[in-house]
Amino acid sequence: MSNINEERQRQMKNPRFSYIIRSLCGLYLFWIVWDLLKAFRSGEEVSVLMIVAAVAFVIFGALFLVTGVRGWMRVNKELQEEAEKMKEEEEKAEKELKLTPKKTGMSLSDRANLVKKLEETKTDEDTEPEE
Repeated sequence: MSNINEERQRQMKNPRFSYIIRSLCGLYLFWIVWDLLKAFRSGEEVSVLMIVAAVAFVIFGALFLVTGVRGWMRVNKELQEEAEKMKEEEEKAEKELKLTPKKTGMSLSDRANLVKKLEETKTDEDTEPEE
């Protein structure tokens, strides 16, 4: 079941927006119920169908509001954890770069030794008899 939810979230471009819309729909249903209650209190005639609709609106409004807020919070938490993980990986990479010595070139003593060896091999080649 969680694989289905993860796949659905990958398909959605912005899941936070979807959860916010869901919460707003829940609030809208509550607003409709509030208007029905105001109409009932003012003495307007209310049928059984309107009462059933109001109860259904309250149930669905609460469901939309709760699932929307919970989903929005979950997505924010996941994004925050992902950002923290990325930050930790970057810090780890930076520490590894700082720990590894930079090979910018040879030191002066290494260069001097190389020059000596080159001079020695050059003189050895010069002194070798030709056949």
